[in-house]
Amino acid sequence: MRSPPTLLLRILLTSPLLLFKVTACLAANLPDPLPGLWEQVDEKTGKVQALVRIVERPAGRYQGFVEKLFIAPGEDPNPRCEDCTDERKNQPVLGMRIISDLKRMGTDSFGEGEILDPDSGDTYRLKITVMDSGKKLDVRGFIGISLFGRSQIWLRDSSPGK
Repeated sequence: MRSPPTLLLRILLTSPLLLFKVTACLAANLPDPLPGLWEQVDEKTGKVQALVRIVERPAGRYQGFVEKLFIAPGEDPNPRCEDCTDERKNQPVLGMRIISDLKRMGTDSFGEGEILDPDSGDTYRLKITVMDSGKKLDVRGFIGISLFGRSQIWLRDSSPGK
């Protein structure tokens, strides 16, 4: 028979390992929080500007496409990326790939991708953090290091029939 301190020590040493294994198994069965339809909200006006569909591609990379635009009265009903410098130049923004090569970095974090601003034609490095149990995204575009950039909060689209 083992002495109580030895048994207690053994339980204390194996408990964190057991907890880690159980947590890893549960996390493996959770749905991916990133794919879906997201409302791109203007940080100045608070209005939804577009719906962006994020999808997972082979090799665990993610891309995002503009699925719907909310055009203000008097604006061009079919805007094009006039300032883009790649194959998207002068292409319609509707249907355009604006998120490329995003990679999962952790449970709720994604990085090493790019995001296009179709208004300026500029591309930025991209980091996305899933928040509020998958209801919000912190979308951060930046040049160089993440400290020098801009963030937007995107909301999971909750409209019926998505």
